[in-house]
Amino acid sequence: MSTAANRLCLPGSVISPGVGIGFASVVEPLSFPPTPSTIAAEDVEREIDRLHRAQELVREHLEEHVRGVHAPATEDWSQIFAAHVLVLDDRPFFESIEHRIRDHRLPADRAVEEAFAAAAARLAASEDCYMRSRAEDLRDVCASVRRALAYGGAAFERHTATGRPTVLVVSDLRPSVALRARHEDIAAVVTDSTVQVSHAAILLRAAGIPTLGRIRVDESEIRDGTPLLVDAAAGELIIHPTEGDVTAARKRLAEQRPIHADATQPPLDVELPNGESVALFANLDHPVQGPLCLAYRLRGVGLFRTEFLVDGLGSLPDEEMQYRTIRELADALGGRPLVVRTFDFGADKEPVGFHGCLGPNPALGLRGIRRHLQRSPEELRTQLRAILRVSADADVSILLPMVTTVDDVRAVRGILREETERLLSRGVRVSGTVKLGAMLEVPSAALEAAELLEVADFLSVGTNDLVQYLTAADRDNPAVLDYQTPAKSGLYRLLEFVMAAARAAGRQHDLSVCGELASDPAGARELVRLGFRSLSVTPQAAATVRAALRAPTALRRLAETRKAVS
Repeated sequence: MSTAANRLCLPGSVISPGVGIGFASVVEPLSFPPTPSTIAAEDVEREIDRLHRAQELVREHLEEHVRGVHAPATEDWSQIFAAHVLVLDDRPFFESIEHRIRDHRLPADRAVEEAFAAAAARLAASEDCYMRSRAEDLRDVCASVRRALAYGGAAFERHTATGRPTVLVVSDLRPSVALRARHEDIAAVVTDSTVQVSHAAILLRAAGIPTLGRIRVDESEIRDGTPLLVDAAAGELIIHPTEGDVTAARKRLAEQRPIHADATQPPLDVELPNGESVALFANLDHPVQGPLCLAYRLRGVGLFRTEFLVDGLGSLPDEEMQYRTIRELADALGGRPLVVRTFDFGADKEPVGFHGCLGPNPALGLRGIRRHLQRSPEELRTQLRAILRVSADADVSILLPMVTTVDDVRAVRGILREETERLLSRGVRVSGTVKLGAMLEVPSAALEAAELLEVADFLSVGTNDLVQYLTAADRDNPAVLDYQTPAKSGLYRLLEFVMAAARAAGRQHDLSVCGELASDPAGARELVRLGFRSLSVTPQAAATVRAALRAPTALRRLAETRKAVS
């Protein structure tokens, strides 16, 4: 066991919450055999054949993993890996690689490296966070093709388990890392990557594997076998943890370990000393996470992000596909409520080929419901019809992102009424009580909370964007992250104003928080102190939030605050 003398604690950013304890397995950057700078004319066709065989090997590798490793979640995971297959099947792109081989006499390895590097560099240079995350996908495909070229089928032999808990330490966070982490039952992942919306990040969150980003590996500090404690709740990596660190972490692990997903288990709310309770809901990025809502005994889904439906497809899913996906999740919840957020494209989430933000500053342009109303109303109508169809057999509500004024909600309510009548005229069953909610992400909307409650059935605070717009500090820019701390940003004062408006209208129970602040123990305590009784959290953070809200100091502070107010 380590001593306090060599213990080192490094701050990081949470990509997938949780706690993991194990020994480091440092994944070194890929190395390949040296290749000649050029090839002879008679070797051109042989190199092109090598390229085609490598493509097939990589495709088979992806399909084998999706079928064998990730069943029964094959359909969900294959949607994400469809992006890789699309790259492999991009004929014009691979023709450009063949062109490099034929015209420049490059060996296949070098031609692949140059072509992928150029494409990834274009994406990485984008100011769009979504596009930057796609650059990581390209690099992953490139690495797979190069491995196949260099080592053939042996490149994809599975790693064998070491027999002890392992923490993967990687520089780039790629889907292949998520594949390995899930297959080998890895305890946690540590990476230098900061991309929150990459495919790998989504997969690791879906698998419940604790992951910390922004950790730059120094080989003098972390080598193979170095004991690590990954606290992807507090955002810390402890190198050479002490016995006390490990004991405390194991206790937290035991508290956080979920039961089996079982719809018959009742939700577990947090009881407060004044007799009130705090309801915890789940934030979900993908349907594969549905069982986590039950496993962590959450009351339902307070935020289901639907952007994944487009990710990797390159086109908008039709009404039927959206209906089937949302219906599948609703069925998995066993009657628990489901809040579906309409597409929140724009700013850092802009799929290629979609009508998106216009103007020089996308974050302040057409995103969320603005984009739908002004540029893509039919896209909105399609999504609303799919949700309405699910409502016939499930407790489902609609949440609108990036609401700025009451007119936004009124416009959507009119469209919702029209689409309801259209479905009924076709004999399609829908519920007559589908609730329509608005996200409070824009300061002007927060200041008009009272007016919004007159036209919306409920409000959900998206603290991630709200603090970004409140401080004029990009949440993806590390240089200005310090401005976004709740204590410095004035966020709590604005939320206090929102709660006061809701109380004055007798609608405080129609107000919730779905931003990441609710998943932070300290943030959750402050939200409860302000009067919020509905929090939507990352499922794996549920136990930590419950423990924080039950802590004697937190409860005493709440009681004292209530007493002072009364």
